[in-house]
Amino acid sequence: MSAPQDSSNVEPKEVSSFERWRQRAAWVTGLGLSPEDQKKREEFNLLKGMESDWKRCEKWKTELLHNKTYGGYCGA
Repeated sequence: MSAPQDSSNVEPKEVSSFERWRQRAAWVTGLGLSPEDQKKREEFNLLKGMESDWKRCEKWKTELLHNKTYGGYCGA
């Protein structure tokens, strides 16, 4: 998942390298973003966190389903 681009109507070719860098730095740090972009950033980070939690949960579930030891006593 990547960060959304600036919502302005400026063509990417017209934006200088420094401005692209500044926009990316603002997205990463949250500094210098408009209130609208701050809201988008918060939603993006929330979804990214939920996706990470889902993947971790699925990994743990798979490990538990494939793990044959159900405790300290094996019955042997």
